[in-house]
Amino acid sequence: MRRTRTGSGPSHDLASRHMDDNETSSVSQGCFLFKPRSLDSRRIRNSEGFQKLRNESEDSATTRCHGYESCLSILNREMEALSSTVHGRVIDSVCAFASSYYSDHSEVHVSRSEVPVAVVVSGVTLTEGVGLLDQLVKHIRHHVTPHVATLSSKDCQNMKSLMKQLGTQLISSGGQTEDQDSDSEDEVIVLQQRWSRKINYTMPVLCAWYKETGSSCRISDDTGGFPLVVVFLEDFEGFSPVVLGDFLEICSRYVHVQQLPLCFVFGIRTSFSVIDQCLPRSALSVLRLQEFHSISAAALFDEFVDKVLLNSVLPFKLGHDVIQELADEFLLYSHSIHRVNRGLRAAMLEHFTKMPVSMLCNPILLNDKAKQQAMLQKLSHVQLEQIRSLQSFRKFVEGSTPIEQKALLLDDNHAKDTIDMLLADIPLYQSIHRVVANCLHHLTSKLPTNPLGNQLWELHVGLLSSKPMMENSVQTVMDLLKQTNMETLLGWLDGCLSELKAAPERLGLLKAGIELQQKIEAFRCQIDRPVTLAGDSCTKNSAGTEIGEEDNVCDLSSTLSTTTAERKMKLAKDLRRARNKRQSKARQLDEERNQLCDWLETFFKFVLLVLCV
Repeated sequence: MRRTRTGSGPSHDLASRHMDDNETSSVSQGCFLFKPRSLDSRRIRNSEGFQKLRNESEDSATTRCHGYESCLSILNREMEALSSTVHGRVIDSVCAFASSYYSDHSEVHVSRSEVPVAVVVSGVTLTEGVGLLDQLVKHIRHHVTPHVATLSSKDCQNMKSLMKQLGTQLISSGGQTEDQDSDSEDEVIVLQQRWSRKINYTMPVLCAWYKETGSSCRISDDTGGFPLVVVFLEDFEGFSPVVLGDFLEICSRYVHVQQLPLCFVFGIRTSFSVIDQCLPRSALSVLRLQEFHSISAAALFDEFVDKVLLNSVLPFKLGHDVIQELADEFLLYSHSIHRVNRGLRAAMLEHFTKMPVSMLCNPILLNDKAKQQAMLQKLSHVQLEQIRSLQSFRKFVEGSTPIEQKALLLDDNHAKDTIDMLLADIPLYQSIHRVVANCLHHLTSKLPTNPLGNQLWELHVGLLSSKPMMENSVQTVMDLLKQTNMETLLGWLDGCLSELKAAPERLGLLKAGIELQQKIEAFRCQIDRPVTLAGDSCTKNSAGTEIGEEDNVCDLSSTLSTTTAERKMKLAKDLRRARNKRQSKARQLDEERNQLCDWLETFFKFVLLVLCV
């Protein structure tokens, strides 16, 4: 008899398990409950878009929003000015090279068939390099020539695509100038439309286009009456060496001031030596290379600290921890000032959206005394308590007299008047801090062991971090200055003096600058003063000539070795007197230098550690 298995076995278990899964695996029939938030926890935004904080009025939130917008506008303006200042020197040099090459080297260029190339080493940071090249393209297009083409490696994989990109951009680059009438503009447009129908772009086609259309469009007369054709290679390292080498060799055959005056600009991220690695020898032989460097990363961050963070126009300031974090991220990771700018904007946004007392950081109110007083009079007791809880205000209260402390903590009207006075002094203190920090940087940036750092941002972080640590650092700096060479110290003091003289009169540093100038001049007079032998104006040597201020110890020694025996005793006495006089002068100079360093120590400690910190 055959037995059959029913209701057992692995096949039945799998089938039953599969049925159970099909019955319970669906989640679409589930019911989900969302608890609505209460009205008290909902975000209440004012008309400007800022969230109202607890116990805050509509006017206060609006003031915070206006303060953020004003600070953001100032930051954008200062960043644009910084970018123009940093990149301005490179842009002017490249434009001068491109404009004057054909006018100055036309004969040599024709005989050698050289292609002028401006090599711009912009650094490894993509954003900084793109920003520099973008500004350079705009400047050349508006001040040198309208015929500008920008080539990227991703669009130029072979010779055909490279020539297509070059021809399309050059023919569509325009060329109308301000002094042309409407008929000339219409004629140029018609010619451009006719040349844009070309399917295959070659160098003879571009030469014919330039002869018919391009040569009539001129912005600058520096090129001998013919406008340049400038070609930018954004990412030189990304181009194919074979394609780029062949393209440059072809261009060298057509380069002529009346045929096709080409000028190339190579954008390089790494170093100048990459050109030798990428291009073949035949292509390098037809290039006339000129190297241009952008500012280094450390110098760029110093410019950012000096022009933006230490600028008294921007009332929003950062603490030493935040500046140290931005510096570490910039110098060790990104090397991008745009990332630092984004970090500063993020800190500014968080400050104005989460701090109820950020309404005081408003450039509009700080520049208008009447509006500032009206805003302070509207402060409630709760807002005053928030200001009293600030660490800076508590530090100010602790340094006041007991009667003043009681009035500041209990009398709201007196607290408002004091806050008004402190807000009026903030721009003055910030300006003094910037000037004196630059003065101290001139004296300490090249000292051994770098007690205050060799960069401006390191000095700024140290000044904001700890008062006892700065007192010890300033003392160490002055001890090192007392051991510095006289001429080197005078050079540093001249830089410090120039900063004090350039400070506005309202800072009150003019008197200190005059006093420092007097001390430096007296110190320099002591160095330049000649050594005299004794109280008498002069004496006689063995030859009968006078030994006065012009004779030094070496002259006396040589005279002593060549004179007769009966005169040696007197000359030896004069030699001892000259050596003693020189030692006396050295001791006097050391005393003058020590007194000058003591005065500098007192000055820096008083201004930085008492007024500004």
